[in-house]
Amino acid sequence: MISQTNNYEPALKALKKYPKLDQWIQYRRLEITHPYYPGRDENIGGGRPINKVDRHVEDQAIQLSMDPKLMYYQYVQKSVQVCLDLADSETQKIIEELYFKQTDLNSEGIAQKLHMSRKTLYKRRNAFLERLNELMSTIKVPN
Repeated sequence: MISQTNNYEPALKALKKYPKLDQWIQYRRLEITHPYYPGRDENIGGGRPINKVDRHVEDQAIQLSMDPKLMYYQYVQKSVQVCLDLADSETQKIIEELYFKQTDLNSEGIAQKLHMSRKTLYKRRNAFLERLNELMSTIKVPN
């Protein structure tokens, strides 16, 4: 059983991150568009240069489209969403109960709540994790 869990490690990590990814994506975009420079004074010298072309907007657009961390967050979010969309309603409920809701129920309690056996719950969960793992296998985690 331990080896099965290790096989699904990328998928399990993605599912644990999924509820927070909207906030993380928004925060990362803010980090890129509004970088923090301690002690930086923008108005040294009394004004803006006359002949200098400002490419600030273009630079931010490039950074937003090329940032590895932001791309990773978006890919994980899209992968989980695609797998959830492809899953049937019972599998969606299983994944939601196991990974997205704060609950005190264990797998046996969740199986009873959803009116199925624990074996069926694990079978559906493992099929979902396998599909997500296949989708996640193509991405590398940024530093």
